[in-house]
Amino acid sequence: HVLLDMSGSMGKEGGDLALRSALGLLIGLEAIRGVNPAMTVFPGAACGQSDYAVCSVLQHGKTVRQIKPAEVGAINSKGGTPIEKALSAAGMALATCKENKKIVLLITDGAIYGGTCLKLVNDLQESGVSVAGIQIGEANDLKKIVANSEHISDVQELKAALFGLSERFLS
Repeated sequence: HVLLDMSGSMGKEGGDLALRSALGLLIGLEAIRGVNPAMTVFPGAACGQSDYAVCSVLQHGKTVRQIKPAEVGAINSKGGTPIEKALSAAGMALATCKENKKIVLLITDGAIYGGTCLKLVNDLQESGVSVAGIQIGEANDLKKIVANSEHISDVQELKAALFGLSERFLS
């Protein structure tokens, strides 16, 4: 389950590149038998919803081809960074899945504060969900709560980082 930060700090260019990279990853994952990918963007403001909501772009059991182009085109970088709600949403979505191996991949350029985020990551891991992440930009806070995370300095490096992390989990 990909959690993609589309907050205002991603910027139009960065957000567009991050969205295209994530969709490319999902298309690649769909081609692998037994993989059931999904993607949630946060905040919901990126999809025209509330700033503190999340937006399910691709639900488990659906394919990228089923997403209407207008829905993808309507996603833009806007609003805050409700990482806690995104982690909770992914956990709830994965709880309904039958697959044995469950993974949350968090992609963000936002500051990560321990507390609630750390508890949610620990809860996910205790329920059998692996958590990985990619932090974009100057901050490298994600490492504090997600041991299996990478830090990249620019969104231009995201595609390579996404596919590298995915390859490790699928091996």
